[in-house]
Amino acid sequence: TRQYKLALLWLLAFFNRQRGALHSSFCTVTPSTRWLTVATDASPWGMGGILYEGSAPLAWSADVPSSHDLVILKTVIGEPSFNTTWEALAILIALRLWRRPEHAGASFEIRSDSMASIQMLFKLASSSEGLNLIAREVALDCAELSSTIELLTHIPEVSNILPDHLSRLAAPKAHPFPHELRGVPQAVPPTRDETFWSVSYQHLTL
Repeated sequence: TRQYKLALLWLLAFFNRQRGALHSSFCTVTPSTRWLTVATDASPWGMGGILYEGSAPLAWSADVPSSHDLVILKTVIGEPSFNTTWEALAILIALRLWRRPEHAGASFEIRSDSMASIQMLFKLASSSEGLNLIAREVALDCAELSSTIELLTHIPEVSNILPDHLSRLAAPKAHPFPHELRGVPQAVPPTRDETFWSVSYQHLTL
């Protein structure tokens, strides 16, 4: 069963999350010209993300790994060798935060200083076990949501300043909250338990 197990679990998660009958839709009007940008970053102690429309930040989020994250992704908080995994998780968290019904029809640009995470999003697969688990969750969302990821942008680490500060709010030497985001609404990340890890949790428990 090893050859088919993960594919069947993915399909099971997909059908369990459906909110009605499957259907196809075809665009007969001019596509939306609304562009939203999600910029993310991660450190060994947390993840941060910002939603922009143009150059204006609409919302920000900051979070630390949950107990489910540590078990499912086989990681440890504070260990730099897992940072690529946290970078990818930061993107997944941001996508589930902001690819919502109120943004239906919008086109998304994802910005990250992690090339491995950008490649994972492009292929929806990775040679890394942790990134592959995250890719399955992203693929599940892409199969359901009406908003699309139109652009993947790799940016230099030195220019990803604000998401980096957010990812280090809980670090032993915590970074200060960016003054550029004062007054910008905070978005609370979804609880990452067995309902968040739709495919991976089933794989873990079988």
